[in-house]
Order: sequence, then structure tokens, then C-alpha cells
Amino acid sequence: KCPGRSNLERHVFWSAKASKPQTGDNGFSCLIPGNRINPDLETLFRNNIVAYNTTNPTHFGGGGVFVHGAQGRFINNTIAFNHSDKGGGIATHDGDFPTVKIENCIIYSNTTGSSHTQITGPGNFNITNTNIEGGWAGAGNIDESPLFMENTALILQDGSPCMDMGDP
Repeated sequence: KCPGRSNLERHVFWSAKASKPQTGDNGFSCLIPGNRINPDLETLFRNNIVAYNTTNPTHFGGGGVFVHGAQGRFINNTIAFNHSDKGGGIATHDGDFPTVKIENCIIYSNTTGSSHTQITGPGNFNITNTNIEGGWAGAGNIDESPLFMENTALILQDGSPCMDMGDP
């Protein structure tokens, strides 16, 4: 689990397989949990790579990141090539409808079953200056291949539409 209600910066979540089929519980590679005492606290998730993770939840979860009742802010992250039956890139769940702010990120090629669902679940999403596969309304968002170099740790090729596209 990622630490809740704190900053999580400069980490790599790579090729993890998370599941708890014996308990029928959730699966996720990184959890941002909520806080019932002070639900307005925001967890900052910045400069991370979340890639090639797989989960097999029976209830809910996310192949990349699972936001559960939290206020999350994602800045300068790459969330790519993750898979879960319940949400490929970022999944949310809670009756409190979390607020998720996403800025200057690449969210690409995450899958849910046979579809490319980058973000799924209830909540308020404010996404800007992000390359998100399938598109998302918001200032500066694009829907283009990020042009990752082959056989690298998600390094962008020259000419990538993601280079220098973030909020100036």
C-alpha cells in the first residue's frame, strides 16, 4: 500500500502482480486510502512511474492506482501498460466520491478486460495538460501515442507529443 495522506514522490511501481483471491478482497499495485477523520486532506502523487502491473480484484481496484475515498493529486506521473478487470490505469471507489486532480501526466495503454479504460469509477476528476488515451475534456489534454522508446523504462522518443507539453 502507498502511504495515505502524505506525499509519494519519485517511486517506481513496476511489474507487480497483486491479488487476494483467497479472501475475495481487492487487488491494486498502489492504494491511496481515504481518511474519515479529515476527508479534505489531499495525497500528492508526483513524479512516479506506475507500469506493467496486473491485478485480479473480485470487488474493485486498479491495475495502476486505486483511490479509495481520498482526495488525490497526480502531477508528472506516467501510468502505463497496467491491467485490471476493474480499472486499468486509475480506479476510484467510495460513496464519498473522491476528488482526483491530474496534471501533466501520461496515462496510456492501460487495459480493463478487452478495453482500454484509463480511468474508471465515481468521483470528480479535474484533468489538465495530460496525454490520456481515449481523450478527456480539460485544458491542454491530448490523446496521442506518447512514443515511448522500445526496450526502455518508458523514455520518450524525440518528437513525442508529450515533450514540453505540461503546464508552463
